[in-house]
Amino acid sequence: MTKFEKFDDGKPCWFDQMVDTQKQREDFIKFYDSLFGWQAEVGPEETGYYTTIHHDGNAIFGLANHPGSTGLFTLYFATRDINASIAKAGELGAQIFMPPMQVYEHGHMALAQDPSGVTHGFWQAIEFTGFGRLFEANAPSWFDHNSQNWQAASDYYAKLLNMTIMTPHPGGAILHRGDEWIASVSQQDDAAISPHWRPVFMVPDMPATRAKAKEIGATIVVEEQQVPGSVISVIKDPVVGNLLTIM
Repeated sequence: MTKFEKFDDGKPCWFDQMVDTQKQREDFIKFYDSLFGWQAEVGPEETGYYTTIHHDGNAIFGLANHPGSTGLFTLYFATRDINASIAKAGELGAQIFMPPMQVYEHGHMALAQDPSGVTHGFWQAIEFTGFGRLFEANAPSWFDHNSQNWQAASDYYAKLLNMTIMTPHPGGAILHRGDEWIASVSQQDDAAISPHWRPVFMVPDMPATRAKAKEIGATIVVEEQQVPGSVISVIKDPVVGNLLTIM
């Protein structure tokens, strides 16, 4: 098991999922509990009932309702200087959605939309550093950016996060530092699918997880697909129809 207490600058440290209504948030809580056995901690009213999803008592992502949201995930990158990070994003062509703001005693956040149209954030920790667990069964294990211009997206994030681009196959890239792979950037040619960051969850038994997903109303979009270093399945959730990847 891999427990995290801090994150280097530029590494993914948290993600959250914003949905349109309180009912969707509640439906996602039930879906994730049934599929992965995750626990939900619902925050007080002043937080908008921001819900922290836990795996074995460790925070792994956030879930909240915000009118007009589509259920896509926002990935946050760790930083020790959020003002410098968000300024650099703007210099590289991002649209700044939210300048740095403090989130209670937890930390500072900022939001931007990259040149591909994908929202991402920065997180400068105070008391909350981000993911409690990664790279283990039923926890986040990878992060994949999907858009219609993977080359431009790769260039943006490599410059923003001080990473190197590796292209193991046509139509996609790996962002890495030295020998450490950080995230992937993939071509998404279907214009009906909004550009997005997609988390990938490791599961102990892919066939069993796919069967359980179908049983609770999800649709299997990709049964199995070989990717660099692993095999994935893609599931469409039964709440808003977004895509969820397991490996």
